[in-house]
Amino acid sequence: MEGMGKANRVKQNKLKNNVLAISNDPGGAEALSSYLRHRGKEHSRFRCVAQGFAKKIFISKGLGKYLIDTKKGKELILKGHIDLLLASTGRSSDLSTNFIALAKSHSIKTVTILEHWLGYKERFGYPSRDWRSNLPDEIWVVDKLARKIAEKEFGKAARIKIKPNFYFKDLRAEYSKSSASKDRRYFNVLFLNQPILKKIASKKKKIKITEMGKVTKLINFMKTMNCSRPIRFTIRQHPIESRSEFAEVVKGNADSNNFRVALSNPNRNSLVEDVKSADVVIGIQTSALTIASLFKKTICCCDKPPLWLSAYNVKHIRPNLSGLEHFIYGRRK
Repeated sequence: MEGMGKANRVKQNKLKNNVLAISNDPGGAEALSSYLRHRGKEHSRFRCVAQGFAKKIFISKGLGKYLIDTKKGKELILKGHIDLLLASTGRSSDLSTNFIALAKSHSIKTVTILEHWLGYKERFGYPSRDWRSNLPDEIWVVDKLARKIAEKEFGKAARIKIKPNFYFKDLRAEYSKSSASKDRRYFNVLFLNQPILKKIASKKKKIKITEMGKVTKLINFMKTMNCSRPIRFTIRQHPIESRSEFAEVVKGNADSNNFRVALSNPNRNSLVEDVKSADVVIGIQTSALTIASLFKKTICCCDKPPLWLSAYNVKHIRPNLSGLEHFIYGRRK
């Protein structure tokens, strides 16, 4: 019995004690919830504060029983019941940065998961003068390129570590089990929308057109193509986006026999289902394109892709969109 007690104590000592996970935005919630699904057993105990779309994601991955409200989460920190704060990032809420500040003020180790390759500093409040105060003790990224970007953005302000991309692992499993299929009556084009680009398009010279402008340009171009099948252009809206955003675009193409525009509601259809149902996936600079590339789809990026998209085999369509016609006809043959 004494030997068994010692073995249990040794096992307990290997665990990373009590963890509080914080999440709000959908992308970060996907990465953080997948990590907890695969590595949660390494911790003695974990609890989760998840709001908005993040809450739905945590519940969908079987983590609902670990959810607590914001007040309870803060109480755990104030009472010294937490050893590690693990947060995702997002621009729609200060939830994560507020919890990081509270945890740091109580000498609790803080870690942030970055599930993407874009807008690192902005995730922590840049260009505010004191944005560095929002940085955690440690930042986890998903590959060597992400680590290189993070080291350049943050310098020595936080330790950078590469961790396995458990979200991609879950996506591959979902793809293999999904019953979604292509509608062979159409050539199916999926457009992955990224509303953040509308806010920063005027500030970044490399993004020369807004998302709505790009959608309009794509639709006008594809209407001129001589495709053997009618084209169905499906716009997958971002979870935080209003359903009315593209209502006029859909209405304006309702009467065409050879070209149809549809909307995919992320509250009903998963990204994996939409990708599996598509022939070609198109987007601007969104990390969702990397997900499509996991399944060997033909991927097209409307702007010159940065290194993190190129690393995932995202191909480039020139601004005049001439490359799109080649991709479509080439894949159809």
